[in-house]
Amino acid sequence: MRALFLAVFALCVAFAPADRFDDFIKAKMEEEKIPGIQFVVVYKGKVAMSRAYGVADVEKKTPVTKDTRFEIASVSKPFVATAVMMLWERGKVKLEEPIGKYVSDMPLAWSDVPVWNLLSHTSGIPEYRAGSLFAAHKLDDTPFSEIVKHTPADKQFDADDHFSYSNTNYLLLGKLIEGVTGKPYTEFLQKEIFEPLGMTSTGFVDKTDHAQGYVAWRSGFVPDPGSSLAWSGPGGSIVSTAEDLAKFDAALRTQRLIKNPTLMRMLEPTATKLGTMDYGLGWQTEKVGKTTIALHAGEMNGFSSMFLRLIDEQITVILLTNASAVDGNTITRGILGLYFPEMDPLKLTPTVDEAPETTRAHQRILVSIIAGHPDMDAFSDDYKAHISEEKLLAVGSELRRGGRIRPLQVVRRYRKGQYDAHAYLLTQGQTQLLVTFLVDEKGKIAGLTIAAP
Repeated sequence: MRALFLAVFALCVAFAPADRFDDFIKAKMEEEKIPGIQFVVVYKGKVAMSRAYGVADVEKKTPVTKDTRFEIASVSKPFVATAVMMLWERGKVKLEEPIGKYVSDMPLAWSDVPVWNLLSHTSGIPEYRAGSLFAAHKLDDTPFSEIVKHTPADKQFDADDHFSYSNTNYLLLGKLIEGVTGKPYTEFLQKEIFEPLGMTSTGFVDKTDHAQGYVAWRSGFVPDPGSSLAWSGPGGSIVSTAEDLAKFDAALRTQRLIKNPTLMRMLEPTATKLGTMDYGLGWQTEKVGKTTIALHAGEMNGFSSMFLRLIDEQITVILLTNASAVDGNTITRGILGLYFPEMDPLKLTPTVDEAPETTRAHQRILVSIIAGHPDMDAFSDDYKAHISEEKLLAVGSELRRGGRIRPLQVVRRYRKGQYDAHAYLLTQGQTQLLVTFLVDEKGKIAGLTIAAP
């Protein structure tokens, strides 16, 4: 079956009509208000398709080309994680040792957290970008000590308790690289990864020779001012092109940077006290049927990105855009579906609903969002720290444009880490959306995604 699957892919690379991709991408750009897009499809380390669309600068009407550089935001994290694992292979770092052995000038409560908990976002260390300080100073070259001083000193939970995404983890890992090598993390990445791989278009946000990032509003595109290298931090500071990122992907497959057993360790789901999470060391991990997927998304400064890797099949889709809040997951999987009809995510079949009361409860929550008065009590405190009422109102406004919704149809109920996941088809006229609720042990909504299926 796998041989047949790969043979189908080879045929698709040779014969897939480009206009199908053009039509799909242009429709998504219109739908999600995206000024510019780059994407590549990679097979066995070789770029099978590379496309560029739209503009890098709306005012100047500068077109996006294959050489246009984008901020990749949190897609920077796999690079930092790979750098740490390179040092681990060299015997310079031990993952079970506390971060305090490698980094000084931090709250005492943070210092005993093992390195691997930082890599896997299970440290409990709070987010340094939260609050008004980041918004007020994100263009400043604020020193590490000052950033840490304005971040809460107490951990939010004990290490290993559960997963909670925090950019502070990768801020500390950048300082670890500096402490071990005697070089800033930027120099280490440049000398040990970018230059050896020929990633000549890859650098950091301290340069201005890249696309302008935008926030989309009904009145048009509003430029995002960006942030300094200090505030972007190691986990969000890289600028690159899709074709350059394909070189990183190829290097991971050919063991040029780290050995394959090390990469496989990075892709192992993380065990916590609340269950196994779908995040390893610098990569989110998924299992779809027999296919192992590693991916990472990024969003910051008016940019959104997605790096999607099918491990055994040796297929990768990389997407870069200069707009915030883009559903890169849907776009990359849509591109994937154009290559592989059997993997097309549109083929979702509703199943027998064995929990109709749960479905109706989720329908009521969705209706309240669409009606413009979301029931914030239905959401967990952790999730409300990431999804504000204002954002839910914006989601509701967008959904209202699609017209009246039909009753949700359950597609799948399953366990996702520490949460119960409920996936539904939402139909509006001729349009279908995939709606997924994540529910915690208290019955609160801990995650909600609404995307094209």
